[in-house]
Amino acid sequence: MAGPDPTPARRVERIEGIVPISALCDALVVGDRRSAWSDLEAVIDGGATYVDVAVGAIQPALVEVGRRWSERRITIAQEHLATVTASTLLTNAYARAASAPQHGRRAAFAALSGNTHVVGLRMLSDAFELAGWDVEHLGADLPADDLVRHVAAFPTDLLALTATLRQHVEPVRDAIARIRHHLGDDAPTIMVGGQAFAGDAELWRRIGADLTSPDAKAAIDAFA
Repeated sequence: MAGPDPTPARRVERIEGIVPISALCDALVVGDRRSAWSDLEAVIDGGATYVDVAVGAIQPALVEVGRRWSERRITIAQEHLATVTASTLLTNAYARAASAPQHGRRAAFAALSGNTHVVGLRMLSDAFELAGWDVEHLGADLPADDLVRHVAAFPTDLLALTATLRQHVEPVRDAIARIRHHLGDDAPTIMVGGQAFAGDAELWRRIGADLTSPDAKAAIDAFA
């Protein structure tokens, strides 16, 4: 009898091998939730966690969706359909997930003004909630003024901000500076992520963040 996978990384690799990313992408762009969920449910039944599924299957499938859109192989409507379908799959996976006991730490997650891409942020907030954090998902297109006021009024241990496109980086930089100015030593740990940081290993440092993470698994590991 085969033993359990020794690490979460091995489980993610296994999912990437079992769930064909191209086929999952095909299902997303036509909104075929049933066939997509059938494959994902099978790996969950086999012991995969929410983070395994999100990072090992849904995230790379959405990256492929973005590539097809950039190559004009799919329309904006199909890209939107894929995003909504992926969100449904995440909801299904979350409903099957086990939660760790709450430990009292708080985390807030947001995309700032102009950024409406929040599926990755949702994966992150779900993962932290399942790991026992008290979570606030503040959603998309949030004005920096409101973010600063919220963090000041409701202190949090971690603030995670996302930037999908390069034009989203400057609002994140500005928000970080304002939070540090207003809160000083009481400012939360600030983590950034998203596709805008993927091609520049030091960008997160230059904009004043405390750390970055490429995905929900790495983020959770950083706070384990």
